[in-house]
Amino acid sequence: MNKIYFFNAANFNFAEIDLRKKNIFFVGDNGSGKTTAIRAIHFYYNSDVKALGIDSNKQSFKDFYFKYDNSFIVYEFEDYFVLMYKRRGDIKRVFSKQKFNVNRLIKDSKIVDLNEAISYANEASLKYRPQTNEEYKKIIYGLDRKHLDFKLTTIRNYNTFINLYNKIFNVNKAVFDAKSIKETIFTTLDRVEVGEINYEDFASELSEYRQYFIFYQRFKSQSENIEKLYLYKNALINLKEELNEILEKIAYKKEIEEKEVEELKDKLKSLFEVKKLKLKQIGYFDKKIKNIIKNIETNLLEIETKLNEIKKLKEKFSLNKLQQAREKVAKKEELEKRVISIKTSLNELIKGIKNQVEEIEEEINRLKREKRVLKDRIKEEEIRKKRDLEEKYYELLNNEKEKIELKEKELNEEISKLYNEISKIEDEKNTLKKELDEVKNKFLQKEEEIKSEVKKLINELKNKKRDLELKKDEYLNEIISLKKELNRLKTNYKDQIEDIAIFYKKEFDKIEEKIKFYENILKTKPNSFKEFLNQNVDDWEEVLYPVIDESLLSKDINELKPKIISTPVFGISLDTSNLKSIPTMKKAEEEIERLKLLKASLNEEKNKKFSILEKEFKSKEIEITSKIEVNEEKIKEIEIESKNIEKEIENLNKNLQNKLKELENLKEEEIKLIKININRKNEIIKKLYIKIDKFKNEIKKLKKEFENIKKSLNIEKQKEYEEIKKALNEKLQKESLKLDEKIKNLEDKKDNISKDERIIELNEEIEIIEKELKEIEKEEFFLKEYEEKREFLEKEDEFKTKKEKFLDYQKRLDEFFNKMDRLLNEKVTSIEKEIKKLEERIDLINEGLKKVKNLVLPENKKKTNEYLSVLIDEYYKKDGDFKEKRINFKDIASSIKTALDRFSIDGLDVGFNIENLANLEKNELERVDELYIFKDKKFEVLNKTRVKGLKNLINGILEKRIDNFEVAKEDFLDQIRKINNNLSKVDFGIIKEIKIEIEESKKNILKVFEEIKELIQDVVNIIDNKDSLFFNENESDRKLRKIEDLFNYIRKEIQKNSFSLIDVIDINVKFIENEKENNLKIIKNESSTGGSILLKIAIAVSLLELFLKEKATLFLILDEVSVLSTKNQKLLKNYVNERGLGVIYVTPDLPLVDVDEIDIYKFRNVKGEFEVVRLIGEDGIKI
Repeated sequence: MNKIYFFNAANFNFAEIDLRKKNIFFVGDNGSGKTTAIRAIHFYYNSDVKALGIDSNKQSFKDFYFKYDNSFIVYEFEDYFVLMYKRRGDIKRVFSKQKFNVNRLIKDSKIVDLNEAISYANEASLKYRPQTNEEYKKIIYGLDRKHLDFKLTTIRNYNTFINLYNKIFNVNKAVFDAKSIKETIFTTLDRVEVGEINYEDFASELSEYRQYFIFYQRFKSQSENIEKLYLYKNALINLKEELNEILEKIAYKKEIEEKEVEELKDKLKSLFEVKKLKLKQIGYFDKKIKNIIKNIETNLLEIETKLNEIKKLKEKFSLNKLQQAREKVAKKEELEKRVISIKTSLNELIKGIKNQVEEIEEEINRLKREKRVLKDRIKEEEIRKKRDLEEKYYELLNNEKEKIELKEKELNEEISKLYNEISKIEDEKNTLKKELDEVKNKFLQKEEEIKSEVKKLINELKNKKRDLELKKDEYLNEIISLKKELNRLKTNYKDQIEDIAIFYKKEFDKIEEKIKFYENILKTKPNSFKEFLNQNVDDWEEVLYPVIDESLLSKDINELKPKIISTPVFGISLDTSNLKSIPTMKKAEEEIERLKLLKASLNEEKNKKFSILEKEFKSKEIEITSKIEVNEEKIKEIEIESKNIEKEIENLNKNLQNKLKELENLKEEEIKLIKININRKNEIIKKLYIKIDKFKNEIKKLKKEFENIKKSLNIEKQKEYEEIKKALNEKLQKESLKLDEKIKNLEDKKDNISKDERIIELNEEIEIIEKELKEIEKEEFFLKEYEEKREFLEKEDEFKTKKEKFLDYQKRLDEFFNKMDRLLNEKVTSIEKEIKKLEERIDLINEGLKKVKNLVLPENKKKTNEYLSVLIDEYYKKDGDFKEKRINFKDIASSIKTALDRFSIDGLDVGFNIENLANLEKNELERVDELYIFKDKKFEVLNKTRVKGLKNLINGILEKRIDNFEVAKEDFLDQIRKINNNLSKVDFGIIKEIKIEIEESKKNILKVFEEIKELIQDVVNIIDNKDSLFFNENESDRKLRKIEDLFNYIRKEIQKNSFSLIDVIDINVKFIENEKENNLKIIKNESSTGGSILLKIAIAVSLLELFLKEKATLFLILDEVSVLSTKNQKLLKNYVNERGLGVIYVTPDLPLVDVDEIDIYKFRNVKGEFEVVRLIGEDGIKI
């Protein structure tokens, strides 16, 4: 820009300001027009009246700068100029490719009419009227290829540049602290959003997950309590029902036992009577039996006495003694006769009746007679001895018989004992056989029990497997249902998206159609009539369009050959309000901008709806997929469990076989042992039978022995008889010889013996015979005594038989007595037991009736056989259990409520009314059921849903935002590098080595973000870890808490609810001032040498150089130049001018300045009008 001219514009009647030297001083008081001129220059570069710093209470730019119909401003360049004016309330511009001649607009010291000025501008071979601000900016910043002749420079992102330029245009007013420099640099990035994070949304969601983490930990810690609560609930319900049932039974039994106790008392009384009677019977029977036994014992004693007496008598009257006695007694008669005979002979001899010869001869005859009867006597003796021998051998035989019989009896008794023993052993054997059968039955039963138990277990497992299969089917059906629901959700989501897309497409199409309409308005066909009108007729759309054919606009001007012949388009005025019209290009541009904003707004609205829908869809999708995953996992668990059950069944069958085998072995062992015992018993029985046979053989032997003894005795008897006979024969011979010898002696001495000698002999013989007779008398007394005792002695067998009978009777009586005594005592014992039982029952009933007084019983009664006391004890026990469980139930519920009530989780309700819950109210119990279902079924799904949601939050949203931060950071650092590269060329002497650095400190927020990123990756790794659930890891909460703390720190530092990289990155400006290092965050005008101004200029220019790739006539405004020495002014000028830039120095008074290559303009306010005078250089133009 070479010059700027004001024609009746902005309180200037006329003003010309030459800008070619690029270093211009505006001197003047406040309100003298300096700022007005500067704003006009500024407006050329930004075309934005809002960015000019005009107070909203003052006149607008258009109204102030273009007050009059012929108010206009001209911007002069080397080979073109730009005419700017106002028409119908809008600012118009005309680019005119010709050297500007101010004299064409000032004639006779007067400013020409605006139309003439426009006509002058239109005279150029190349001219152009931009219809919109955007079109204007594209032209001056080199993006309109058709009008490159009018460009200032080429800047692609010109809006970003303009934004920057607006910030630093007035260097003094620009806030050059670290924050503002940072913000300014960010504007150069041309990013709509630089990694912005809405902290509130994220913090809210993250807090929810952290809260859920806390909830998860609390819930997990309460899982056992929830299980207990559910079990306690069921137990209490069951106990309550049982207590009610027991009370009904108690009510029934109270009524029954009140009647029963009287009946029992009567029965007890009867039993005492029966017991008394039985005891009496026992006493009577005992007395009777004792009398009988006493009689038996007396009889046995009497018999035993007699048998002892017989034994003694038998010893006294032995057979030998009897034989000897009988032999002696047998001689008595003969001896008596002999005595008589001898006495007779002696008397006769004494009396002389006979002589001794006669007497001897008579004696000889007697002896001969005796000899003759000796044989008969011997025969008699033989007969007698034979009889005695018979008696002797009979007795011997009888003794032997008794011995044999005794032995036989003993043997029979042994045999009987053996038979009894065999019987016992047989019983034992039968017992063993029964035991064997029992063992077989026991093992068969055990086998059946084991089979039954295993079968039961197998059936349970099969039922469990079937239940699992049913559950699996339920899960599969649920999965199918969930997949259908997911498909419906996806379809519905897709339909909703399509519906929204269709709706917004229609809206966008409408907008696009309107935009297209307005863009068509903006589009102008080269050489068309429309282009002609745009470039030659202001606001033709409102005046001409309603009354011309629209098709004319696109026709070529060569065809229509239009010419401007007068200023008004028509010489008449029309009311065109009801006629069709089109907006001006400016309005079209504004409409396009509005429509684009509307479209962006609608697009944002659409995206927001998409986002909401997507969020809802993702949430539901996550929930459904989580349910599917949980179900699939449960199906896998079921399949594993089913396989385990199959293995378990297989193992059970194997174990069954092993157990059966083991049982069979045990059975065989037991059977073997029993069989061994049976065999042992058989062996014993066999041995006993052998013994019996042996005893029987012994009996046979005894019988045989008896026969042999009998034979032997018969032989001995015969032998003895023969010996007796022999002896008797010998005796007969001997006696005969004696008699013969006596006869002979008598014969020999009858003639030789005297009478006296004979008398002496006879007397001697009588004396001998009498002695013998006396002995015979003794033997007769012995025999008489024997005869007297004989009958008694002969009763020995009878006594023995009686003894045996009494002994047998005694034995049987003892057995009978013992049996009867046992039976009677058993009966008494049974009665006593029954009495005791009745007494206990009565006591129990009385105890129950006593206890029941404190109970409130229901009207309903339930039949039962249990005792009232037992029922009451059971009631109190269960009631105690109920109360204890109720306390525990309340405590657990309170614990759960305290732990979980503060969490707001869908499907979770722990807001128990503890008292109502303890009273087992239905609605409260339903909460327990719902809580248990939540724990058992919903919790796992919720965990998966939350984990996925968290992963989506940090992995799908936050991490991407942090990545955006990284990209933005790199872009920002790249800009810093570029700026530092520009600053590296600055050397103002006092100010040099200027450098912008990212601030490194412990509190550097970028470092915090690096830490956040690492933590996020750690969290993602934990989430992706399949071995454990995210919420099970304490590390998870620690890292989430750390992320939240770090964001809180960032929030505290930047004090905003949402932030982007601009909020979290800090910079510092380092430079050397007067050879000292400086590190200032706020650059103040405090240096006497104007160091801070130099620093600001250096930074401002370096920022502009980010966009300016070629030299461009742009100006910066610098107030209070007085702080700069002439040296520093020169350094500043050289630095700025070298980069094609200019500086306008604004000051109230002219300071000491370096006059080389500068212009100075003095501004004044004269009665409300501005004047400007050039003080240096060519003469100024005055009006």
